Amino acid sequence: MKVEELIYDVNERLVKGEVVDFGRATFKTTLNQLSHTMFFVDLVDASNEMAREFKESMWGSMEEAEKLN
Repeated sequence: MKVEELIYDVNERLVKGEVVDFGRATFKTTLNQLSHTMFFVDLVDASNEMAREFKESMWGSMEEAEKLN
């Protein structure tokens, strides 16, 4: 996710009066940078099924790792 997309997403949530989850936004931005570097694939594209499954798997792994601390 480029910075412009991140700003757009945050602004869109603010306009709708929704809570902005900066942890999730940071995760998406970091994952996107890694995926472009390693795979040349946008792994946070919500319309891409493989990307959605990968994101859910990574997010679940992070949540499980967090429980151990």
